Amino acid sequence: MDESDYHAHTIASAIEISRPVNLPKSLRAIDAMNGVVREVTDDEILEHRAMVARWGFGCEPASAATVAGLRKLLDEQVISIDEDVVCILTGHELKDPNATVKYHTGVDMKSVQDLAPKGRTHGKLSNRPWLWKMIWIRS
Repeated sequence: MDESDYHAHTIASAIEISRPVNLPKSLRAIDAMNGVVREVTDDEILEHRAMVARWGFGCEPASAATVAGLRKLLDEQVISIDEDVVCILTGHELKDPNATVKYHTGVDMKSVQDLAPKGRTHGKLSNRPWLWKMIWIRS
């Protein structure tokens, strides 16, 4: 991907890195299984991530891309509804939380985070970020 100067721009941070750790293994598996690859949009990823969550499971956006890809292959009739298919869901559902919040509420957390009210913490065991920052700067 680097050689072709292609850099993905997606909400799925694990895809956006454009340098998958297991790329050689993945390409070998695709070749050995006569597999196919499809590109899916961020909207398709978010729709299928919500579908996975509706069934009580969680996953990161990059994993939801496998389910979105399966839907696309079913629609194209590359895969039959009668076939057994496994979509691997890895990563925690709280990875890339801003995308989830925006999908379900319409609120773009990145754009409003500076507008959020700032108050003093009130929990006896609260971990105030400014305290950690001061300790880190001093060491």
